[in-house]
Amino acid sequence: MLTAVLSSLFIHELRTWGAWSPIHILSLITLVLLVRAYWAIRRGKVLQHAGLMKSAFYNALLLATFFTFLPGRIMHQVVFGVSTADASQQAVSLWAWILMRSF
Repeated sequence: MLTAVLSSLFIHELRTWGAWSPIHILSLITLVLLVRAYWAIRRGKVLQHAGLMKSAFYNALLLATFFTFLPGRIMHQVVFGVSTADASQQAVSLWAWILMRSF
C-alpha cells in the first residue's frame, strides 16, 4: 500500500491544481493513515491499528477505484464502453450502490 501511495504522487495526468489533482489528496490522507497505523502497532494498540488500516484500505483502494471508473475516464470506457448518457447514469448508479454497501 505504501508503494502504491508513493508512486501515485508521481502521476500528473490530471492537473486540477497545477500539477496536482484530487487523487493526490487521497494519497496524502492514505499516507497519514499508514504512518498513524504504524505508530499504533508499535505502541501495541492493535485495535487502533486495525481501524486505521481499514480506513487506509477504503481510502486507497475503494475511493481511488471509484474515481478511476467515473464517466469520461479511460477505465470507464474500457469497462462500460463509449459513454452515452444512459451508460454514464448506469455507471454512477452502480458506484453509488457499491459505496453504500461498503460503509
